[in-house]
Amino acid sequence: MGALVYLLLKKQTDRALKFVYITAGLSIVFNFMANYSFFPNIYKYQGGNELVKLMKEKDMQIPKENLRLLYTNAHTFDYYLGYNHAITDTAKVPRGDTSITYLVTSPIAKKLREKGYTIDPVLSHVDYNVNAIKFRFLNPKTRNTKLDTLMLAKVY
Repeated sequence: MGALVYLLLKKQTDRALKFVYITAGLSIVFNFMANYSFFPNIYKYQGGNELVKLMKEKDMQIPKENLRLLYTNAHTFDYYLGYNHAITDTAKVPRGDTSITYLVTSPIAKKLREKGYTIDPVLSHVDYNVNAIKFRFLNPKTRNTKLDTLMLAKVY
């Protein structure tokens, strides 16, 4: 920041060169602020990695072959567990099998309940797709209207 202010106040520098220095300096400051403040705070709303943290805090061990994804966009969940889980369609969920734990969102759970399934949440966390940030999410007053719930659940 000090070097940026120095370049801004220095009088002998060519205007075009000064503009390049200031632009480069501001982009470095912006990236620093984004990487150390904005992104770490926004990732708290990414349900996949937060569910893995909760699993580790509670020492929850679910065998990898007994965990299936009904929600296909939870890439961070797979990444932080270090395994690409099998993806299952809601039409292929077997009735009465409680050995499988599914990763579902609220809309998927609602759809399954409408089909007559029982959803028993094991763990849940708020979720937002941080790849597509909208202004309504950035505004703290309207943020809750954009949040979903990502959960590990028994479906039977």
